Amino acid sequence: MKINGNTKVSKVIKENKEAIEVIASLNSHFTKLRNPILRRLMVPRYTLEKLATEVQCETQFLLDQLNKIGFEIEGKKEIYEDPKQLILFNSRLEFIEDKMVKPLDLIPILAQSKETLFDVIEKALKNLRSNEVLEAQLDLNPVFLTKLFQKTGYKALTVFIEGNYHIYFKADITKFHKINERFFIKSVNFK
Repeated sequence: MKINGNTKVSKVIKENKEAIEVIASLNSHFTKLRNPILRRLMVPRYTLEKLATEVQCETQFLLDQLNKIGFEIEGKKEIYEDPKQLILFNSRLEFIEDKMVKPLDLIPILAQSKETLFDVIEKALKNLRSNEVLEAQLDLNPVFLTKLFQKTGYKALTVFIEGNYHIYFKADITKFHKINERFFIKSVNFK
């Protein structure tokens, strides 16, 4: 069967039941598709493009995953022709600027560590130099982490690449100055 972004998810699943596992592996929210009753309620609303947006991945990535189980992609685009990929690539380059990228693969660390995700990232950020950007890699959506660290004085950018989230952190100089000023004022007032 030929598929594209406008193909209904219900048609894909009807054609090949393996598609349920492919979709469920992209986001834990869609593990509900394994239940036939919930599948009947959820599936009719989605095209592949809408589903990809929902799980925060590129439509082409979802199509490629379905291609691995036998679907033929209609009008396959090369990555550099996809405007969304180009925008992500450019925003990543702009965010990194001329800084060195310090990688941190959190997936194996969290599997073996007794520390929380927050603690691991916080330690890495404390050792981050001004000319470095931390690239943390996760297999789950890090929205709560990025918001939390943005409040503590870091800029964050999240990019979804080949099934994993890559979160880039760097110091937000303007916020650091404000945080340090408040700390300094409170310290002076206590004396």
